[in-house]
Amino acid sequence: MIDLTQYKELMKCKKQMKKIEKECDKQFRKEFRENPDMSSERYDEIYFPHKNFQLEKYTKMLYDIFIDMNPIIIEHRTGERLKFLEVFGGNFEILDNRYKLQVYLMAEENSIMYKFLDDLKRTDDIVKKGGNYEKKMEIGFEAPILRNGLVKEDGYQCGLPLKTWRKLSYEERTYYDEEFCKKSQREQARYMNENYGMNYNLNDFPDDDKTK
Repeated sequence: MIDLTQYKELMKCKKQMKKIEKECDKQFRKEFRENPDMSSERYDEIYFPHKNFQLEKYTKMLYDIFIDMNPIIIEHRTGERLKFLEVFGGNFEILDNRYKLQVYLMAEENSIMYKFLDDLKRTDDIVKKGGNYEKKMEIGFEAPILRNGLVKEDGYQCGLPLKTWRKLSYEERTYYDEEFCKKSQREQARYMNENYGMNYNLNDFPDDDKTK
């Protein structure tokens, strides 16, 4: 079992992070009482100290711990079992913030991309069960594949590459979400095979079972 409670400096850092979060909460409540229509930009500004500490200080400590022990992790998209170093590399600074967040989620919550093979005892004493993901990754919503801290293969959202998806307006995203989810699972699998070189076995999916 991976036991994070044995790392005293990490536990101290967690307490400090919680203190910063409480200070942000206090500031948010004060401003929200004065302005219930607070903008999302102002909300982000208020919580920036917490989010920044979480990502750059606390997650960095988690990352260093995992680099030292180099545990086996499971890739949701492929089912492969890989060493932590193979996936996240040895340089925290080159990681995109989205993938730094996955390190945090693996240790503190749940990551849709990677999880540990072994059970993990979180800093709050909760034990997370290790091993394979119970469900396969949803067709057309595949996560990126990382190797050595960099993206080896892009991910997808509603059957579109993430790079394309991120450029769409809210209305366009809603349209593609609705259109893709109208397809049966087999149609979705065929679409991903033909357009993005996936290797789904079409016989594994029903042709009349709509995903929504």
